[in-house]
Amino acid sequence: MNIRSVALAGVAIVVLAIYVAAALLEWDGLLWVATATLLLASLALQISSRAVISDRLFAVGRKLERLVTRNQQVLAKRTPNATVTKTSSSAIEPVSPTASRTAVAPPAPAARSVSSATSLKSAAEPQDPVTRIAQSGIFDVELYSMQVSFHFDEAEAAIRHYLRRGRRSGFLPHPLFLPSLVDSNWSKSDVDPLVAYLSDPKAARETVTHPLFDPSELDLEALPDGETPLEWFLRTSDPAFSLPSSPGALRTDRTVADVREEVIQSFSELRRVHLNFDPLRGSSEPPAYDAALQAKVREFTRSRSRPLVSIVLPTWNRGASIRTAIESVIEQTYAEWELLIADDGSTDDTCLVVDSIAARDARVRLLRLPHRGVSAARNAALAASAGEFIAFLDSDKRWDRRFLRTMLAVLQIDNVDAAVAACEVTYGDKVVYRAIQPTVGSLAIANSVDQTAIVARRSLILETGGFDESLRRAVDYDLVLKIAEHTTLHQVPYVGLRYSEDDTDPNRISEFETKAWNHHVSDRHAWSAFRAAREHRSLDEDLVTVIVDDVRSLLDAKAQIDWLHEHRGRFELEVILVPHSGGWALRAALGSLTHATLDVRVLTTGFRADRPRYLNAAIRMARGATCVILEARQRVLAGDVEALCSRLDRASATHPVVLGPTRLIDNAGVIYPEYGSDPIAFLRGMPADILHGIDDLPVPAAPFPLAARTRDLFDVEGATALLDSLMADVELSQKLARHTKRDVVVASDVLVQQGGVIWTARSDKAPDDVRTLRQLWPSPPEGSRKAMDAVGVDAAFNGFTALSFPTDHRKWSNAVLTPQVSRVAHREAPLRFAIRTAAPSDERAVNWGDYHYAQSLADAFRRAGQIASVDYQPNADRGTSGFDDVVINLRGLRDVPVPSNATSILWILSHPDMVTAKEVEKYDLAYAASVSWAKRQSEQWGLPIQALLQSTDPTRFHPAAGERSELADSIVMVGNSRRQFRPAAWHAANAGYPVKIWGTLWEGMVPDECIVGQSLPNQDLAPVYRSARWTLNDHWSDMRDDGFISNRIFDVLAAGGRLITDDVAGLDQVFGDRLAVFRSPAQLLELLDADPNAVYPSETLEALSAEVREFHSFDARAVRLLEDVRQHRALRRAGW
Repeated sequence: MNIRSVALAGVAIVVLAIYVAAALLEWDGLLWVATATLLLASLALQISSRAVISDRLFAVGRKLERLVTRNQQVLAKRTPNATVTKTSSSAIEPVSPTASRTAVAPPAPAARSVSSATSLKSAAEPQDPVTRIAQSGIFDVELYSMQVSFHFDEAEAAIRHYLRRGRRSGFLPHPLFLPSLVDSNWSKSDVDPLVAYLSDPKAARETVTHPLFDPSELDLEALPDGETPLEWFLRTSDPAFSLPSSPGALRTDRTVADVREEVIQSFSELRRVHLNFDPLRGSSEPPAYDAALQAKVREFTRSRSRPLVSIVLPTWNRGASIRTAIESVIEQTYAEWELLIADDGSTDDTCLVVDSIAARDARVRLLRLPHRGVSAARNAALAASAGEFIAFLDSDKRWDRRFLRTMLAVLQIDNVDAAVAACEVTYGDKVVYRAIQPTVGSLAIANSVDQTAIVARRSLILETGGFDESLRRAVDYDLVLKIAEHTTLHQVPYVGLRYSEDDTDPNRISEFETKAWNHHVSDRHAWSAFRAAREHRSLDEDLVTVIVDDVRSLLDAKAQIDWLHEHRGRFELEVILVPHSGGWALRAALGSLTHATLDVRVLTTGFRADRPRYLNAAIRMARGATCVILEARQRVLAGDVEALCSRLDRASATHPVVLGPTRLIDNAGVIYPEYGSDPIAFLRGMPADILHGIDDLPVPAAPFPLAARTRDLFDVEGATALLDSLMADVELSQKLARHTKRDVVVASDVLVQQGGVIWTARSDKAPDDVRTLRQLWPSPPEGSRKAMDAVGVDAAFNGFTALSFPTDHRKWSNAVLTPQVSRVAHREAPLRFAIRTAAPSDERAVNWGDYHYAQSLADAFRRAGQIASVDYQPNADRGTSGFDDVVINLRGLRDVPVPSNATSILWILSHPDMVTAKEVEKYDLAYAASVSWAKRQSEQWGLPIQALLQSTDPTRFHPAAGERSELADSIVMVGNSRRQFRPAAWHAANAGYPVKIWGTLWEGMVPDECIVGQSLPNQDLAPVYRSARWTLNDHWSDMRDDGFISNRIFDVLAAGGRLITDDVAGLDQVFGDRLAVFRSPAQLLELLDADPNAVYPSETLEALSAEVREFHSFDARAVRLLEDVRQHRALRRAGW
């Protein structure tokens, strides 16, 4: 193929690409370009000697043209006259509730209504997403236009924009549709959540689209096929009708209009905050030196006014670069100036350079000063100045030669006190112009004003107090903020300064001082303004402010509010949510929670990442006399708000016991090494029960969560902004303790589980934060020894200082805890029992019988005066097992390691087929919940195995536990099927009896109407057992054959319930013939038909209940085990 053929083939490919782009972008102009290109290419091909190729390419082009033309016609019919025009960025006014439910512009009802027939058709046939959304009514065009700052004449155009761009930006299609609730991965998902919701009406019946819209509260039986609950509600309900909300933490009287108004207000507030970031971003184009500015310069030049400008230039060891800065002053077109060079004790040739220039120009003056810092040098120059105006210059920068004349022209002609020129700043290969007028809001976030671009009246600078010599960095930002507090800093549209941010001179302050000084300066000014404004503000003594910080999702925030609603104690609560980021999707979602029964507010945040300033802004919003700060992913497992706050009469701050993901202690506050300075999490890796009997544990400091008096938080000005993240919470607690002269106290009865790493524990910003914490606290607070003595532990401190490895927290200081010698000498009373269970450590644990069994046994040991803790499956080999005196393995599916210096007990409760002689011989004492199996295996293996049957908890299972009258005629089964044959429930349910089953994996094995729920809370079991006509029980085959009697038998009988169970070896030895036992399906059905009162007369039920509660309780088992342990330990000690 020759070169011409290759070129023409390339043209054909380009034409094809243009046609495809025209079809996708619906751009008529592109279609004409493609057609013209095609004709030219065809003409060239006609001329070519290869006529066959020409004919073929031309034919393909004509086919493509017809295809694109048809596509254009279809689109024209679908969206006639659809246009998009830009509008103002201001928020729209609220419209009527009816308009808020429409997908098109008024008249809404006709466009919004959709018949059941249309819905059925939509369900039966695939439908264009745009059309489907428009018909659903779940698209608020006006609300969407507000979010994207465009006006759409047609709903279809707005919907297409949403599907292509808006949805990934987090814009809401409707006030009652939050994409993050429907799809947690909404921003990355290929399918739009709204399209997915409408495409599966059946799944939509169980989908919550908004916290205030719960489809289960609707009459779903009346819902037409093919229609989702939300579109049905919007189509059929009166606008003033309350939303279908579940009773609980959220209000149930909200309407669509209420939610819509909140969304509009939230978005307007967020946009207002985001506009403050424009001056900080700067501009990519320089400002125009316009005619108005030129006229001012000419007018000033013609005038006889020649005020003196005092230029302040501090320097330190800048001999190599200061000449350039001085020359930029000498070259100014305005000559009435004095240059005051304040040398801060330079040790190089800086002074020699300045002297040589000053000898030629008397306007240049050198001030030789001792080394006290840049602020002291500037203040000295200010004190020596004589000018009416003050300008600032740094030794590594230079002005444009027209700078002084231009700035003075603005100051004099406009009669203003301060002005700032635009700056051209180079960052590598990128140029940014700081040329946008700064606002009070933008300056509160960060500094966009270069001090060397400011010229101000000397009287104004002196009124501000000059430069703060206590600041080690950001002194220019501090001055800018003080100027802004006194007057407007006028932006002049003129580039008066050019410099690069690529300078890495080690003597620059920015090279060795953390950037967090900028955050500190901003935060300090915010606190000053707050103090000035709150002189007469009072705090509500009966109100607790709960700050939920670093909220990353609606579900996390909703979980906290639900918990607070249920566990507020005697206090009234207000909740302040602090989002993780300033994105609209998260802000809109959190705004839905302001409809809670509690007073919920959301702090509107921006894009910056300095968390302490956000936290402090929330603290300043507090109205309650007490404040609780916790992270959104911290879940309270035990205790309540009152338990934390009630201790503040004797503590500077209170802190719960924080558990890690496996429910071992993550921290109970922090302690410090005797000769070290790094905070170390106290009791990490220990079970929470190590604090049993210790109500208040004093510690030197603690991380979040923290409770404190709000006024104390005001007095210490919240968390220091000098720390970007690491240990900001620990430092806050130390400040509170120093301020109040009281301990930080850990409340041992409040347990919180940590989900993920909180921002104050991040080490990615550690290099600066580690050094800053050491500077803030060169000597750590006292109290570490006191905390260890209270618990009875000693610590061996290992690892290295954080300053040694500032970016690798794994090498930082840590503590290996050991029991104190005095405690070891008296370990017999009490003993520390560790009960190992196969239950998981997460929220699934409450659905495991092993979990409740272990907890009840631990409670029994505590009632016997011992110390007991429960170890979940992931903690079987925890490194702090050396604290345990006795380890009990409740043997189910797994074996566990045996600690080297503890009395070890094996209690085989189930799955005996998995137990081997090698496993049994590892233990000091072995028990089995079967008389026959214990006897047989002892003889077979030659190992002592004692019989110890399962047990019940009489504090929970007793006849007075309550009743549920609706179950009087029901047959109850509580248990999972594991997809295995369970004869009692299977035969009864499939024979048509009124069986109610609570358990998993029963679907397909029994009729659906028999399945009541997946689980039944343990505290609700006794009333169910007590009230049912019959309670069914059967055993797994291995347990039945080996005589392992289920603990459900003991629970049902203790509660006074009527039990039907399969036969198991040894059951008659325990209960005789008093139980209803079946050995075949026929016997089971015969018992089900019998009169329960005849099978179990009242006196029999009472006797069985009393017998089980006395002889087969956890207390009885604990006493037996304790006696055996003491005897075993006495024998071992005698031999030792």
